Amino acid sequence: MNKYPSLHEFIKWVLLLVVVFMSQQSFGQIKKPDLSISSQNLVSVKGYQPIWLTANRNGKFDSFSRYNSAWSFSLESVLDNNKTFDYSYGAEVLVRGADQSELYIHQGYVRLKGGVFRLDAGRIEQTFGEHLKGLSSGSLLISNNTTPIPMVNISMPEYETIPFTNGLLKLRGNLLHGWLEDSRYVTDVYLHQKSLYLQAGFDHWPLQAYGGMVHAVQWGGNSPQYGKLPSSISDYTRIFFARGGGSSSPRGESINALGNHLGIWDFGLKGEVEKWNFKLYWQHYFEDSSGMEFQNIGDGLFGIGVLTQKKQFITGVLVEYIRTINQSGAGLHDKPGDVSFCTEENCGYKYGGRDNYYNNSIYRSGWSYNGNILGNPLMLTTHQISVYLPDSEIYQPFVENNRIAAHHMGIEGYVSSQLNYRLLATYTLHHGNYSGANFGQEWGSKDPANNRKDYTFYPALEQWNFLLEMNYDPLTLQNVSFKTGLALDTGQVTNNLGLIIGVTWNIKDLK
Repeated sequence: MNKYPSLHEFIKWVLLLVVVFMSQQSFGQIKKPDLSISSQNLVSVKGYQPIWLTANRNGKFDSFSRYNSAWSFSLESVLDNNKTFDYSYGAEVLVRGADQSELYIHQGYVRLKGGVFRLDAGRIEQTFGEHLKGLSSGSLLISNNTTPIPMVNISMPEYETIPFTNGLLKLRGNLLHGWLEDSRYVTDVYLHQKSLYLQAGFDHWPLQAYGGMVHAVQWGGNSPQYGKLPSSISDYTRIFFARGGGSSSPRGESINALGNHLGIWDFGLKGEVEKWNFKLYWQHYFEDSSGMEFQNIGDGLFGIGVLTQKKQFITGVLVEYIRTINQSGAGLHDKPGDVSFCTEENCGYKYGGRDNYYNNSIYRSGWSYNGNILGNPLMLTTHQISVYLPDSEIYQPFVENNRIAAHHMGIEGYVSSQLNYRLLATYTLHHGNYSGANFGQEWGSKDPANNRKDYTFYPALEQWNFLLEMNYDPLTLQNVSFKTGLALDTGQVTNNLGLIIGVTWNIKDLK
């Protein structure tokens, strides 16, 4: 993986430094940051790591190395939300020893606040969606499963009252432009992302309802097959409104929407009862108009969780159900040729199916960043399948197993005032993908010549993934915390055991 900056990467960092300089001039003396030094070490029985030792940890570890030793050095100042205008900044350098050792800038950003709006520029750890982030399996769209993407993000991060509603209705949203890494099948790819949420309910009510959409697009870039892909200002308006491309676009993008579109409808209820905060949520995933119109109605991330600020044995419980099996049905997306062994058109299914989550025929590196899935990590890449199940045939360019049904639980709490824990347990049925189920053919599953049992994921493979993690903050060592944890994978996909040991030293108000 190339960590040296390209020309456009260099330009981005120059612009970032300019913003930092402007913020210093505008707000006077630069803020004193807090310093954090951390060491985290992983070891596993197999030559790769159990899922929950590396997933949703912001890409800091090498999933395909038996040993990991990650040292991070970070500076961070705090944004004062009580001020009308304020700024903050942060930087984190990470040194990782593994089969693929690296030294790189993991985070480097500045935040500017003006009224209800905020501007973020640089690399910053973040996720999108209203799920309970500490215990969740991860957002279906953008989780914290990868290293941070360089971006510029304008947002209204908190719900703000819509005029003339007296606080009954509130809005929040964002607009982001990012740059994906160059070590992809299509290089120089842009990321477009935006969101808009509406919340209904007064603050003093015990219950509020919310709903919104998060929309993302991979667009532009240089393709080995199609050459330079459309990336002009007019093309930006096309991807913003999900319209088809012009005559210079690849055929699929001129007929359908320009770029690789993904998103979630995000609905839920939240409130507080007896100092317990609760949330009930549903992320409905889509990749095209059929998904936006809920043709894949059964697919999504469903969760219910409760949290409290009290330091007690159980401070949070979350249960999730993740389903991506339907994908708008088993029917082909467009009209096929004649199929002799089907008496009905499209074998009796609707067109517009087989959405093939996280894969794309033009952007063949898929919905990823630096080789990791940007969305929920329970779906498995071709690399993972080739390691876990080396005899399995590969049918997809990036995500080989994108049809799953999973039950996930997370629990956290305190054993004592200095010792807290986090427990994750996940049971998943892995169904592979539609192409594999059809042996790479249009209707191979209907062909009497094929035996469905020859497909690795028929019947679906069962898998359990566990994590128990503990953090200890000794009274005798102020600002020092210790971490240890065990992760276990057991089932028909992979069997593995891993250990994490870490220590973090926080220095407040660095002089």
